Amino acid sequence: MQIYFQSMKKNVFLILITFVLLILTFGFWYGLPLYGLSEYFFETDIPRFISFVSICLGVGFCFSLFFIPFHLSFAKEYATSKQKKMLKVLFITQSILIMLVAMLF
Repeated sequence: MQIYFQSMKKNVFLILITFVLLILTFGFWYGLPLYGLSEYFFETDIPRFISFVSICLGVGFCFSLFFIPFHLSFAKEYATSKQKKMLKVLFITQSILIMLVAMLF
């Protein structure tokens, strides 16, 4: 967690750009899964709970796409310091963000 915040301090401009993009593209990461997927799932015979979970994960996935450059720089830094594979660290970081956003949604 400490390395994550240290890399966040190093990439202040990247974080600023990310949040500006999140504000400007609110319709993509929130509206597309909410309105597009919900209409598709509710027309099919999929149980409501599974469709709700899928919509929440869709919102989390679309939200996490904007953080890929930041998480990539964090994964490089973490992988070199802890001798781990960079791709594995990137996937774990992205999946944690997807689950966190899905739970908050």
